[in-house]
Amino acid sequence: MGQRKPELFGYLRHGCGRRVGGAPEEPIGKPAKACSVTYSLRRDSGREFRADLTLTNAGGQPVEGWRLTFAFPGDQRLTDARRVDFAQSGRDVVLEPDHEQPIDAGESFSVGVTGRYQKANPLPTAFAVDGTECEALVSGAPPATPGPTARSGSGGSDDRSGPGASSDDDSSGKGKGRSGHGDDDEEDD
Repeated sequence: MGQRKPELFGYLRHGCGRRVGGAPEEPIGKPAKACSVTYSLRRDSGREFRADLTLTNAGGQPVEGWRLTFAFPGDQRLTDARRVDFAQSGRDVVLEPDHEQPIDAGESFSVGVTGRYQKANPLPTAFAVDGTECEALVSGAPPATPGPTARSGSGGSDDRSGPGASSDDDSSGKGKGRSGHGDDDEEDD
């Protein structure tokens, strides 16, 4: 076997924060964050999107005069935001309430945003309020991908894969009910 990687060995040795056969160790990592942001993708057409952001004050004091910042990982551009003023420079986005909107401890503030993109719509995963990193909860349906254009033809659906579907490939040359004349043999009885 090869050598163990130190980070994997450390993870196994500590067993996710517990010593084998002993009392729990002090938790590894940072204390709970003072804020959380939920980013929920609500609609994605393959070129345009709509998302809801909810900022929750998980700290013990009201937050006043706040600024929520995040970065889009792709080429997304915001086109509108409800209840906030927004600015975007490259991938970096700043949202500020359009009027004094304190968020009391344990309370939330929600905003809807819309935007466009050219290539892809990867979801943002890091958010901060006034420079303090927030816990990020990101969800959404996978983006629609621009599919092939509709086939040209006489219109209507050409899907014959369901129950009762028929095929034009019949060795007898008859159209099996497609034109209404394919079952002539039964009338001869």
